[in-house]
Amino acid sequence: MKNSNHIKKLVLTALFAAITCIFTMIHLFPSPLGGYIHIGDCFVLLSGFYLGPVYGAFAAGIGSSLADLFAGYPTYAVATFIIKFVMALVAALIVKGMSKMRFPIIGNNVGGIVAEVIMVGGYYLFSAVFLGAGFEAGLATIPGDFFQGGMGIVFAIVISEILRKSKADKI
Repeated sequence: MKNSNHIKKLVLTALFAAITCIFTMIHLFPSPLGGYIHIGDCFVLLSGFYLGPVYGAFAAGIGSSLADLFAGYPTYAVATFIIKFVMALVAALIVKGMSKMRFPIIGNNVGGIVAEVIMVGGYYLFSAVFLGAGFEAGLATIPGDFFQGGMGIVFAIVISEILRKSKADKI
């Protein structure tokens, strides 16, 4: 029985990674200093919410970094893996820590917000330090990243509530 649960988690991890990759590659519009705005963060958060800290973090990191590779942004792939991995990990830990609350949506909101702040800070540091843009030029990425993060939170909360009310969230 334990082995079948592990296999189920691995299959769901691969599925969430694929979905995250696909929705990350659907470009809504370009972001300053390269990159693009997408709703992949919705599935980064959902990976953490539903798969937990370990499986969710790997699904988010792998799916997001594959999207960078497939979309022609290989420079971002390693940073994306780390940032999205940490986002899903932190979101999952917050949701798990707040799971005893009467309203689970509060944990999802707090987890989503903290995770997206990590994303904004992570890409700011990556642009400023590793891409050599400098700290002032790196600031140009912040508005687009906050917008993308906000969209990710909204979509993740809506989908999460639909899954919860339909009882389809019991993985």
